This record gives sequence, structure tokens and C-alpha cells, in this order.
Amino acid sequence: MKEQLSNIRYTTPSFDRRNKDPKKNYGIGSELLTFAVLGEIGAISFTVSTGKYLPQLVEELGNKLSKPMAYGIDYHFYKCPDEWKDFSKPHKECSILGGKPCHCDGSSLQADELFKSMGEKINEDKIYDELEYRYFNAKEDYHFPAK
Repeated sequence: MKEQLSNIRYTTPSFDRRNKDPKKNYGIGSELLTFAVLGEIGAISFTVSTGKYLPQLVEELGNKLSKPMAYGIDYHFYKCPDEWKDFSKPHKECSILGGKPCHCDGSSLQADELFKSMGEKINEDKIYDELEYRYFNAKEDYHFPAK
């Protein structure tokens, strides 16, 4: 029987954290959407900028703001695959895995290819299909320690 995965969606709101003090200047950002599938080995996520900004930023900066763009497809595993042991350092708290530690690696190029294949529009069905496909391939292709 095929493992049942959970679909997750997180929204990170647009922000304006500019500050004259360079040590406190965190710039601006558009709303982000993160889609993920979660299963027994971990999760695969896709993050995309929606291009939606705070109204005051739109008024101030207009067409200087960036358009929607893909940020990354990331693999979040509870256990480090043998194939990653030479380079992977665990993250202590992974938001995708509910605050548990994870071993993570990803690709902005692969995310960009997925986003372009959707005509640079957000298509949740296609995103979840792709993430599920990648999850089951990872489960088959990587070797996870028993302990």
C-alpha cells in the first residue's frame, strides 16, 4: 500500500524592515508561499514569491518591485541519507518538520524550472504532484540509516 502523504501550505507575509542602521536593515520582501508534502522520511517543499507586497511598498516603489519567482525545492529528511553524510549538517529546528531537526538540501534551479513549466503561475495541483513524485523517488533512491 502506498504511503499517504500530508500536504502542507505555509504563507509568509510581505514585510518592510528597512532601517537607517545597517545592522538593523532587513530590507523588504513579498509574500512567500511554501508548499510541502510530509511523510515518514521527511518532506519535500517548494517555495515561491507571490510578488504581492505591502500597499505602502507598491505605492512607493511601483514597478521596481520584483515579480513572482521561485525560491527553491528543498528536501528535509529526519535522518541523513548515506549519500549526504560527507556534506550534510543537521538543522536544529526545521519549520517544515514541525520544529524537529532535519538534514536539508535543495535547488533554486529546479524550482525555477518547475515554476516556468507552470507559466510562472502558481498551480497547487501541479506543485503537489511534483512534490509527491520527488518524495517517492527520494524514498527509493536514497539510503537512510536504520537508527
